[in-house]
Amino acid sequence: MFISAGGVVKRSIEVYRANFGSLMRYVGLVFGLGIVAVVVLVAGIAALVGFQAPSAAGLFGIFSMLSGSLLVFLIIWALVFFLLSLWIEIAFMRTVSRAVLGQPKITIGEEWKKSRSLIARTLGTSIVMGFIVTLPFMVGIFGWMYTRLALSLGAQSSLSGVLGLIFTLLSIYGFFHMIYFSVRFCFSTLGVVVDGYGIKETLQKSSALVKGRWWGIFWRMFVAVLALIVPYYVFALLGGIKGFVGIFFSLVTFAYYILCLIPLAMIPSQVIYTSAKESSPEKTPAP
Repeated sequence: MFISAGGVVKRSIEVYRANFGSLMRYVGLVFGLGIVAVVVLVAGIAALVGFQAPSAAGLFGIFSMLSGSLLVFLIIWALVFFLLSLWIEIAFMRTVSRAVLGQPKITIGEEWKKSRSLIARTLGTSIVMGFIVTLPFMVGIFGWMYTRLALSLGAQSSLSGVLGLIFTLLSIYGFFHMIYFSVRFCFSTLGVVVDGYGIKETLQKSSALVKGRWWGIFWRMFVAVLALIVPYYVFALLGGIKGFVGIFFSLVTFAYYILCLIPLAMIPSQVIYTSAKESSPEKTPAP
């Protein structure tokens, strides 16, 4: 039986409470990587540009001093830390999957090693999925912007008007296309990380799991997201109050973000994915 929306929230909280220590270690690892990334960035820029302020005051002077070596450093820095953060995220997702399935825990180092081979497939799946999901919307938006620019430059108004209407309609369709396929492929990354599927296979498996219950999965995801973010925004709103109350709720907001929002964010999708597989028609025995 497919888990209910309330069941998703309840099960997510149970997994979070039973595995709080393991989850927080990954949160610490994420923040540690962020600190290292900032330190390396500052040290690299300082070494290549120098601490002396450029003669042309302000930010424009700094940009004028950007050399090829600095641009290469920035590209390498972004690539390295993006891949490291993706690696940690994959290991984090696998740890959450073990918790949801009730499997034995393994160390971060062991999970780190097992996750290395999944980086390329996970990245490839994200790229392919992003392309499929956003293509009509992006073509519509950029096409509409192009027609507006052409009109401002004196292009034929009738042709640009027709093209503008076409691209506007494509943008509207693309918006709903984006929502639909975001849900249809919502399990694609998990298929790679948890079950080791290839890119094509995981897109097909995700589509098969969502088929016939798109609204049900959308609703479960929606309720889980609301359950996570509503307390955060309530605390943040109360944090805007002047005085001690505002300071107190600002601290509560930060604590909720670190201790609850980040570690809990990955759990509901894993709970829904697991239940969707267990209740799929392919696994349901014939009467």
